[in-house]
Amino acid sequence: MNELKEEEINRSVDTYSTEQTRLFKAMKDAKHVSDEKPLKLQLSCVNSVLTQLLRLRTLRRIEQEKVV
Repeated sequence: MNELKEEEINRSVDTYSTEQTRLFKAMKDAKHVSDEKPLKLQLSCVNSVLTQLLRLRTLRRIEQEKVV
């Protein structure tokens, strides 16, 4: 992940944010608890990746500010 450029990070954040929104909507529309379980697992994974991307983006910006 450290090799990602800021542009790629931003694109990935957008993609995962969109997926997160889709999963939230799918969970809201789920009729049964059994339908929610796989969605919760997917959402957990998406949230984890999104959190890491946001941390990476923040760290990159901090590094850039130190250089300037």
